[in-house]
Amino acid sequence: MAASLYVKINEQDNVGIALHDIAAGTDVGGGVIARSDIPQAHKIALTDIPQGGNVVRYGVVLGYAKQDTPAGTWINETSLDLPTPPPLDEMEWGTNIVTDLPTPPVTTWEGYAPVEEGGYGGTRNYLGIQTTVQSGSWRSTMPTAAAWPSTPPTPTSPSASSATSPSIPTSAASSCS
Repeated sequence: MAASLYVKINEQDNVGIALHDIAAGTDVGGGVIARSDIPQAHKIALTDIPQGGNVVRYGVVLGYAKQDTPAGTWINETSLDLPTPPPLDEMEWGTNIVTDLPTPPVTTWEGYAPVEEGGYGGTRNYLGIQTTVQSGSWRSTMPTAAAWPSTPPTPTSPSASSATSPSIPTSAASSCS
């Protein structure tokens, strides 16, 4: 079986994500021929998508085709009309706020005490960011795997943390605590 040239995560997807640069004229499988060069991590239409039709990736509607889009077409930000987002105050999570909360059964936490009297205590926080949709252009701004430590620094070695981990600006770090 030949190696796939794209990733299709959800059965509903009508686009795939190029695993490597795909040259125009390449048969990507399923009778789909790339109509132009498609950069790595960008989308390729796997079916014909009519003007105004949903462009679906990871089972999520990314936007709507600006024009009739034959299978094999490179899909990028210039080929999509994006849906209009609703106002924040009309979103379900922003209008159904519960303020009468029960008392928690445990009112302590496993953190560290303040360094000075009246100071703040804290916890060690790890921030993970997971996106469902992103542009393929992000890859040129990401550090290479070699820039990241292979194992996290140990909590008992503060100097190891600053020597092996990418630096976070103080303003960003303080907003995470």
